[in-house]
Amino acid sequence: MLTYLFVTYHRLSTLQVIKISFADFALESGASSSVCTHDTVMLIDYDTSNPLAYCGTDLPSDFTTTGDMGRVDFYSDGSVADRGFLATITFVDPE
Repeated sequence: MLTYLFVTYHRLSTLQVIKISFADFALESGASSSVCTHDTVMLIDYDTSNPLAYCGTDLPSDFTTTGDMGRVDFYSDGSVADRGFLATITFVDPE
């Protein structure tokens, strides 16, 4: 069974950007460490065209959007269960 979760964040004030920080991360990884073929978290900055995909157990670096919109997508194939992930989403002033 495939599971999908899509969360879109939009800050009403265009003066701030979105920062996503992970405190825990453990997802089923793919056949190789560089490809996520099973469970995946994707971080999407709406102002760029390069989504970042994460799986496995390496804690992702903090992710900050360049504008006021971002999205977190989670995909799971349902075959292996792991801890999942814990993330904090905050709105911050751009650097």
